[in-house]
Amino acid sequence: KLNQWFPQPALQFFSKLEPKDRLLTWQEASTLANLSAEQFAQLVELSIDTALALHVFFAERNLDLWDGKLEFVFDPNIPQPLLLADCVGPDEIRLLYKGVHLSKEVLRQHYRPTAWYKSLATARNIAAKNGREDWQQICRDELKQSPQPLPADLKTLASQLYLVLSNEIIGKTIFPSQPNLQEFVKQLEKKLSSQNKSNLKK
Repeated sequence: KLNQWFPQPALQFFSKLEPKDRLLTWQEASTLANLSAEQFAQLVELSIDTALALHVFFAERNLDLWDGKLEFVFDPNIPQPLLLADCVGPDEIRLLYKGVHLSKEVLRQHYRPTAWYKSLATARNIAAKNGREDWQQICRDELKQSPQPLPADLKTLASQLYLVLSNEIIGKTIFPSQPNLQEFVKQLEKKLSSQNKSNLKK
């Protein structure tokens, strides 16, 4: 159901070797990763353990871990060959504070109503029908669509997001002159509300 939390982490695998991420079956993921059955089982266990640990970590800071991605590397020359090789931040995960998104989702919400965003699906369809992979070039050169620069105030908020979250998560003022999390969320909600009203008028 919409907005209902899963009782446990839901694990999915995607290919990162194609123009667009593709959902894989577990068998495809295991084959593509070139892992043995035992190694793949360890990867699954490590992924779930990491997700649960992050969920608790952020919950202790009044943040909800909505979803995210984890990337691992395999080094057979060390005792524990599976290693998490990724950042944990607004670019890789989606956090919520009292229902407000604190991640790249903020930027997606800004661009979704635009002509550029809507043209992406068209560009991908054209590329697929013609056996091409250059859908981004199709969007830019053939459909004449490109994303507009972010408004200055939203750009400032997007930049502040990283600084505010760092202060909140670490529990220290690493980046001074930043609003606290509650103040920042109020500013963000005000901007998004104003933006939504503007989109409805268009």
